[in-house]
Amino acid sequence: MSNALSQKQQKLQVVSYVLIFFFMMIGHELALEAVFRSFPTLDSLASTVSLFQFGFCFLLPFCISKEKVCDTFPKSFGQVVPYVRLSILVFGATGLATQSLKYVSYPTKVVFKSAKLIPTMVASALINPNNKKNKYGPRDYFAATLLCLGAAGYSYNSGSGSEEKSTLYGILLLTVSIVCDAIVPNLQQQLMSVPSSSYLS
Repeated sequence: MSNALSQKQQKLQVVSYVLIFFFMMIGHELALEAVFRSFPTLDSLASTVSLFQFGFCFLLPFCISKEKVCDTFPKSFGQVVPYVRLSILVFGATGLATQSLKYVSYPTKVVFKSAKLIPTMVASALINPNNKKNKYGPRDYFAATLLCLGAAGYSYNSGSGSEEKSTLYGILLLTVSIVCDAIVPNLQQQLMSVPSSSYLS
């Protein structure tokens, strides 16, 4: 009885975390758009936002775990390399997308980011070819395409009256951001599938 109750509590906890993350991301994107519209000439804004995101992702677990998270930190240069590689890709995914708002309209950014599902699926097949869970069939790609087209169409229509112009440089930043975004979850999965002793022993 107690095991069933604890499993139910764990599921509720996971659902609550998912909902919190979902609504916080909406708030984050709305705040990001408002900031870039209010301070369009502030050159260091994208770097500042990315630094805040990285700092928050470190400080929050550090405070919640009461410094116990430090026990799992890599202890040699070889152990650090995979995490540095992942951090560079995460910075490319978030930092370049944020930087692109200086050169493209916000709906354009949403359209591009909405289409990252398909590159992520392709990258999954290339990076983790031996993982049977990552093998997608034609139906999966078709469903992903419809999902991306729906999100992109809705975003494009909502910004059709915008006077902001998108530049080629901004589109290039978004393209590189999507490539990084497609690689990140697959590298995370690859990193988490390796026993912790391989990196931290």
